[in-house]
Amino acid sequence: MEESSNKGLIIMLIIFILIALSLAGYIVYDKVIDKKDVETKEVDKGKEEEKEEKPEEKKEELKSNFNLLEEYGIVYVEGYATKEVLESSNMYGDLDGLESANYVFFNITNTDSNDFMTWINDSQGNAYVRDKAIGLGCIQDDYIRYYNSSDEADCQEYQIEKDLAQRILNSSESSPIKLKLERKKYTVGTGAPLCYSHITSVSIVE
Repeated sequence: MEESSNKGLIIMLIIFILIALSLAGYIVYDKVIDKKDVETKEVDKGKEEEKEEKPEEKKEELKSNFNLLEEYGIVYVEGYATKEVLESSNMYGDLDGLESANYVFFNITNTDSNDFMTWINDSQGNAYVRDKAIGLGCIQDDYIRYYNSSDEADCQEYQIEKDLAQRILNSSESSPIKLKLERKKYTVGTGAPLCYSHITSVSIVE
């Protein structure tokens, strides 16, 4: 009788231990799940904060503002380069005393500025303007070098760096490029040296 009682006690004890172990396992599993859920939420929150900290960069609006009346401003043009030999007038301290030079004209096939094209049309006859084309300067030592005058600075020498100059020179009617040209305000007017350009600055539009 006592042996049966002991067996029953042992069985109850085993059952109790099994129940306790099951409960402990459930609690541990539940905590692990909760921890992973918290970590996931923290990661998602971190990503949201990162998005808020890094606003989307706005691309520059490519819109010309060339003013026909004032004859200055920024213009975006698409086209290609051609070369022409220009002779020096020997009147104005030409670039490095050159008597002639390979001069670069940019032929415009597309632009959003009717004012700029009207100005070019009205300026034909000038040594640095052609039909639907504007002069950029002379080729020298792999650069395009030029003089430009403005109200801000009297006749100054500038240059288009080698990489950009090469990309301009490699353009063609079948492989055009897009440029941003800026002509600064100039209200005086004077004679110009061989490598003059009516454009103050040139950059490429990617």
